Amino acid sequence: MALSFNGINQSLTRTASASITGQPITFGSWVYPTTTSTSLFFVNFGTTGTRSGTGLGTWTNSRWALMWGRSDTGGGLFRVTAANNTIVLNQWQYVCGYMLNDSTSAIPQWVDQSGIYASTSDALTVYDENAPILTTTTWTRMGIGARQQNVVDGFFPGRVAETAAWNTILTVSEMRSLAKGVKPTYIRPNNLKFYMPGIREIGQDLAQGLTFTNNNSVSVIEHPRRYG
Repeated sequence: MALSFNGINQSLTRTASASITGQPITFGSWVYPTTTSTSLFFVNFGTTGTRSGTGLGTWTNSRWALMWGRSDTGGGLFRVTAANNTIVLNQWQYVCGYMLNDSTSAIPQWVDQSGIYASTSDALTVYDENAPILTTTTWTRMGIGARQQNVVDGFFPGRVAETAAWNTILTVSEMRSLAKGVKPTYIRPNNLKFYMPGIREIGQDLAQGLTFTNNNSVSVIEHPRRYG
């Protein structure tokens, strides 16, 4: 089953320690957007500060992006996206991106349900190396379907399933496998630190047993079958 969000006030949030400390972080999730706008998050790790976290979501009305911010640099929100990774409404697609703790900053990848990259090649898009690096070592907030930091915002309209996070960088081949339907538990299982599968128990993390608050009655709905 998939989680269904109204894009207005529904989310799953956690206001306690997250399952990953610092960077690197790789996020991955199946998403089915029903509408789109700027800076909407479907998975986020954050802190109690303003714009002091990282996650995957929308950049403008047409692209997926990995986004992050630092309250100690004025609260700016930084984004990185790959070329031609167009958001497709009312269709399942897999979004996977990772953040480094060095001058590369962040690199996202987007693949569709058949495992084909939206961009014309496997080249990775690197963010401006002069952008601030997110140096947080302890995440104290987590959000699914929204951004959870000092407040909850950036509500995502649509469905989210098989959301996962690893404390390592996945390879292009591993990202492709996830996009073809392989379950996250088969990809770097020793590094899998967060996994919310598509089952009926809303807000169940199978990797670390973390608990989440269901805000405003997030519901479940069918989603494509996975392997394994």
